[in-house]
Amino acid sequence: INLTLFFVMILHPLLHNITLLGITPTYRTIIKSFPRRLLARARFMKVMSNHFSHMIFLSAQAQLTLQTAERVVFCVTSLLNVVSLDCLIKETPPHQAKIRNYLIMTQIMVMVNSVYMDILFEPIPLFPATAGMCSGVLCKAGLPPHSVLVLYYVRHFLLVVSFFHTINSVFQTIL
Repeated sequence: INLTLFFVMILHPLLHNITLLGITPTYRTIIKSFPRRLLARARFMKVMSNHFSHMIFLSAQAQLTLQTAERVVFCVTSLLNVVSLDCLIKETPPHQAKIRNYLIMTQIMVMVNSVYMDILFEPIPLFPATAGMCSGVLCKAGLPPHSVLVLYYVRHFLLVVSFFHTINSVFQTIL
């Protein structure tokens, strides 16, 4: 395990939004000016990942750089989350109306994940100690990092249960 996996986890909401906005022609017309910025950012993340991949101890400067990168990703992801949710609510094509609520729920799950990871938890990766340090709101409130990580996993479990419940409802509606 290295920091590449950590960056994949952080970038998941961003990649989800790009996929969502890219597969529907109606949504693509809204975001034509974004690709150049996103490619530059992907190159930045690759450089950051290569720079930190062999470290176990992170200096204060490296922690600050990592947190700054996380906050930049969160800002861009939040903007894309709002655009994606707005497109899902207002611009959903008629042939996708049956799965619109499912897509909205999935988008909300991505937003919740992003807020939890980047504001409430804000981990500082010290591999192999997954929850070695954190500087988010919950950690500053006095919760130990491993408890915040357990809350993250419990929240993921509940989201997976609601996801399967929604899929079951969608399939019953189709049948």
